Amino acid sequence: GNNSSNIKLQTLAGATDYTIYVATTALGGLNKATQGATGLLLASGTTTSTLANKLVDSGAAFTSALTNKTVYNATTDTWAKVTAVDSATQLSLSADIFTSGQGYEIASALDNIPEAFSAADSGYLANITIRVSPGTFSNDLNLLGKTAGDNKTLAIQGSTTGTTTISGTVTVRQKITLNNLTFTNAIKAYFGADITWNTCTTS
Repeated sequence: GNNSSNIKLQTLAGATDYTIYVATTALGGLNKATQGATGLLLASGTTTSTLANKLVDSGAAFTSALTNKTVYNATTDTWAKVTAVDSATQLSLSADIFTSGQGYEIASALDNIPEAFSAADSGYLANITIRVSPGTFSNDLNLLGKTAGDNKTLAIQGSTTGTTTISGTVTVRQKITLNNLTFTNAIKAYFGADITWNTCTTS
């Protein structure tokens, strides 16, 4: 007979690498349970003009559904919130973060990191990034049992141009990548013992 013990099944949904977006409420983060935020990308592109507190893309097809959503400047690693949809090609923003020729990503962002972590796919074929806005996130973060699949990466990235702080307890039980995050409470290792950065491998 055939030996099928090493066969792994994978749904199509887990085959594509993706990013989950987390933002403070001021930057468009919404509560997943009460406001239907998904943390997923809604639109992306490159700006074609420079206007103060605007995002302009002459090739876009913006709709009113983007109002109050999160905007990420992928070129400068800065964040804002969509305050109004002026037209199909122009958005008003809460901050002046764009000039012409910069990449943007618009997302229905979650407002805390635990929600983002629980939303991350655990499929065998997916690399997953949780992108976190500047700001303070007070929820405890339990990174337990969530894998990004065989030889895949789960990364949590705070903003490099602003302070991203997690003030809750962080519990880690797997290898992940953490960038540009400040922890103000305990970090616990696999067996529950407190650890310090000098016992961690960091880069």
